[in-house]
Amino acid sequence: MTFRPWHHAVVLAWLLIGLCVGCEPRAGTGHERYVPVPEKARATITVALEMWQRGEPVGEVPGTKPLVVVVDSFRREGQTLEQFEVLGEVPGLTQRTYLVKLTFANPAAEEKVRFAVLGIDPLWVY
Repeated sequence: MTFRPWHHAVVLAWLLIGLCVGCEPRAGTGHERYVPVPEKARATITVALEMWQRGEPVGEVPGTKPLVVVVDSFRREGQTLEQFEVLGEVPGLTQRTYLVKLTFANPAAEEKVRFAVLGIDPLWVY
């Protein structure tokens, strides 16, 4: 079998097409693979805030799958979280940042605070 010049061009074209398709970025291969879906992020914040209401310390939340880890420097000693309302997703330093209205006792106060959720497994709440 003899190759004519146009055969080489066709083979080269198919090789280039194969390389281009093979090099196409795939969904979920960048940092977005570490961004939880909005529903999961919101539910994770709710779990963290319910834990706070019960007076539990920050850290790993037992029994969560995937594991939830709460890192919170906002808590004040002796102050208790009476109520919270997740107001919605807002722009922030991370892909999943939520504005939450917190109602405290000892002393009584009400504040709006941003919480960020990072990761997939574990899920980190800041």
